[in-house]
Amino acid sequence: MFERFTDRARRVVVFAQEEARLLDHNYIGTEHLLLGMIHEGEGVAAAALESLGVRLEAVRAEVEEIIGRGGLPVSGHIPFTPRAKKVLELSLRESMQLGHNYIGTEHILLGLIREGEGVAAQVLVKLGADLATARSRVLALLSGEEVPQDPPRPPTAWRSTAAARLVWGGTGPVLSSTEARCLLCGRPEDKVDYLVGARGVMICDRCIQQAQVAVNAARSENREDKHIRIRPEETPPPDRSTAEEEIRKAFETLVLSDSLEDRLAALEDGEALRATAEEVNRRAPGRVVADVEVMVVRFVDEDEAQVNFVLYFGQTPMPRSGFAVRAEGKWKVSRDTWCELVRPLGVPCPPRRPPGEESA
Repeated sequence: MFERFTDRARRVVVFAQEEARLLDHNYIGTEHLLLGMIHEGEGVAAAALESLGVRLEAVRAEVEEIIGRGGLPVSGHIPFTPRAKKVLELSLRESMQLGHNYIGTEHILLGLIREGEGVAAQVLVKLGADLATARSRVLALLSGEEVPQDPPRPPTAWRSTAAARLVWGGTGPVLSSTEARCLLCGRPEDKVDYLVGARGVMICDRCIQQAQVAVNAARSENREDKHIRIRPEETPPPDRSTAEEEIRKAFETLVLSDSLEDRLAALEDGEALRATAEEVNRRAPGRVVADVEVMVVRFVDEDEAQVNFVLYFGQTPMPRSGFAVRAEGKWKVSRDTWCELVRPLGVPCPPRRPPGEESA
């Protein structure tokens, strides 16, 4: 397929990889392709998006808002997500339908619009760029028509709480937990010396120390930008890539599997939650969630990780945050994450049994 790409389309892919690295993402998703098209700046796709008032910084802000940043800098090859691959496949189809023998930036944008369910489509809609209008702008530019120029669209301000502003290094919604946790690094109170905060916004002493170092450095450099971002420390397991793959499979199994036994096996303390899972099946028979994508995994320590993921309800993506834990030698979705996911159904989780009581 890539042999049909124009030079500008190839640059879009290169820029998409760069945008993924800037966000410390170890994958190229539809959102990075969107950023790559705008970053490229000269193709039909960039012109169409500019005419809609879609600007690079606004898209970056929305992507950070929805997905968050990764935990560590990324090196080496970065793979495409299944949805990004689908967009590229659809770009070939769009090119053929238009009678073109090449794939340009315009075909990538048309493929992204046709896919219509990924994070990129959600970003465009949140910025007020209707997908049908975006398609018509591309086709108008290809036919040589002049298109109207919409004013720049600022990022949407949907963060409403201090917690939402703090979590994931400043992005996204978070699942609450039955135990107090640092909202920056995700560490529970038993893994830090102190948690400092008020009104449910708790920051651990380790992140406070990091923040103070960053503030001191900014002062010494006389930085004008008053927004300082810190990357919370991670303690990943030695087999990080294997652990990340296990975590992805656990979330996919828990959310998408039709087998109750498989879902319980992917869940921390699954057997104790059997009655809860059966009640969920009774209240919501059939599959409610169409798909799930694990976007970012950040390791709190070798046995626990904070996970940013997206649930797809039909064509509507819903960003979520939760945790995975290593239990019985395997990575599983944490009990707290499951209990938060099923709470809207009115299904309560039983109290966690004290250690040592499981075998009684």
